[in-house]
Amino acid sequence: MARQFEIQWPPLARRHRINGELGYPRWRNGHAPDAKYGKHMTSPRMNHPAILSPSARLMSTRMLLLALLLAACSVQEAGPEIRLGPEAHPADLRCPRSSNCVNSLEGSGLPALRYAGSAAQGMALLRTTLASHPEATIVRSSPLWLEVIFTTPLGFRDQVDFVLDAESGQINFRSQSLLGRYDFGKNRARMTAFSVRFGSAR
Repeated sequence: MARQFEIQWPPLARRHRINGELGYPRWRNGHAPDAKYGKHMTSPRMNHPAILSPSARLMSTRMLLLALLLAACSVQEAGPEIRLGPEAHPADLRCPRSSNCVNSLEGSGLPALRYAGSAAQGMALLRTTLASHPEATIVRSSPLWLEVIFTTPLGFRDQVDFVLDAESGQINFRSQSLLGRYDFGKNRARMTAFSVRFGSAR
């Protein structure tokens, strides 16, 4: 006759002595009734990590790696602004790839930012617009250039370079993701909204 066991549910992989040997209690159909929730819940033997299927272990490993990656991205914060000389700005704003980058030069459909007045006035307007974006941090700058890091709520970081052209009175830019081959339209959407806010601040 099968021995009866009174087990407090839910147990944490609790083992019981059965016929002189340690082992997991037998459950009817692999499940045990749960009075608290009114449902049948899987036995601790079935949930034990030692008997996870290979696919389940692979999925758990992938989820752990993704969590660690997101945590690493979220704790990385841009440092204080580094001010450089007037010649310290990127001469090339082309995108390495179009799947995670947009700019105002290569037919991306995004026009350059235009301002009136001197280059100093244009830079002041640019900084004012950036100040209205709490996710933006200026990391390097010169009189004609800003390097800005935008951090998404999930911790992903995008780099945006703004370069002023004093002769034409416009500001060209490049916005690219620092992680991943695809940005799912995030850089384009951000710069489109930024251009509208910059224009309304003039």
